[in-house]
Amino acid sequence: WLEGSTFVGRVQKHRASLESQYATVLDLAPEVGDRFSIEDFLWARTAISSRVFGWTLPGVDRDETDFMVPLGDMFNHRSPKQIEWYFNSTTKTLDYRALEDVPAGGELLISYGGKCNSGYLLHYGFTMPNVSTRQPPVSTVRVRVGLDADVPDREGRERWLVKAKLQDTGPLAPEEFELRANTWKNSGAASMLGYARLLSLPGGPEFDRK
Repeated sequence: WLEGSTFVGRVQKHRASLESQYATVLDLAPEVGDRFSIEDFLWARTAISSRVFGWTLPGVDRDETDFMVPLGDMFNHRSPKQIEWYFNSTTKTLDYRALEDVPAGGELLISYGGKCNSGYLLHYGFTMPNVSTRQPPVSTVRVRVGLDADVPDREGRERWLVKAKLQDTGPLAPEEFELRANTWKNSGAASMLGYARLLSLPGGPEFDRK
């Protein structure tokens, strides 16, 4: 039922990125491949990425903000959140606090953050109702911008763009932009318009200079 949607390409791109990470691991430690297949790696990698917390902790490098919490990573998602979590600097523990009464035996739910449904589906495997009507807006649309067939000096322009994007030689893949609704700041629109302008620049030395 996803056939024809941009989500299929997004999944393929995400898997290719994970497979590239596996290849990097094998370059650094070839013996890993003797014990763990690519499917083993994908299972472990996605299990971790769908459960990690992100927080700056005292005494920990600010670049190392992802960590796992036993039991705490088992909570499911709800928005608005039912349970909030915070680092207790006194006890050096990650504490959870209910924001509302929870009946005995009831499920405890945290928030995975405000995301569009494609983000929930790609990273967590589920979708949520009424995301498109949430305020502030979290829904996004993905737009692919390619190089028109009739653009002047298309072949030369394509070679330049492939090189600039550090892409392997071959046809130029359309650039994909994620746009957020009802806002300009951090919406992705500026990047998309900038790329579209790059595609439409006149050819020749002026294009090479820019």
